[in-house]
Amino acid sequence: WYESTIETIYFTKTLWQFQVLAAVIPFMWKFRNMCNKLIWERMHRDTMHSMATAVKRYEDHIAEVKAAIPAGQLLIFTADQGWGPLCAFLGLPVPSTPFPNVNDRKEIKGFIANMTKGAYVILGVGVLLAAALVYGLVRLL
Repeated sequence: WYESTIETIYFTKTLWQFQVLAAVIPFMWKFRNMCNKLIWERMHRDTMHSMATAVKRYEDHIAEVKAAIPAGQLLIFTADQGWGPLCAFLGLPVPSTPFPNVNDRKEIKGFIANMTKGAYVILGVGVLLAAALVYGLVRLL
């Protein structure tokens, strides 16, 4: 769990290219703030810098949920189990469609790579605009 998180969604906290995008794209700014507030501060309580601390927080959270929710009302579920346990718990039929897999590490890393390229494009355009501005000012003087 920890390694997967660090290799995928933790970029919202650590990747400087993402911070560039968040500074100029409103959606990225909102996404970064949501991740910071809900995931890294509220849920993980800024523990991701240390694997031992983060795993302990993760296990503590699971224990807190188990203590707060009556066993008959709580489903302990992982996505690799597919539709079966989830549908049984909810009293619903199993859909004929495959269980969605939207947390694919390879896909997320591809998204991060494309986002990083976008940050470099934005920086390049910014440098060109700054150079054009300086050039224009020099020509005026």
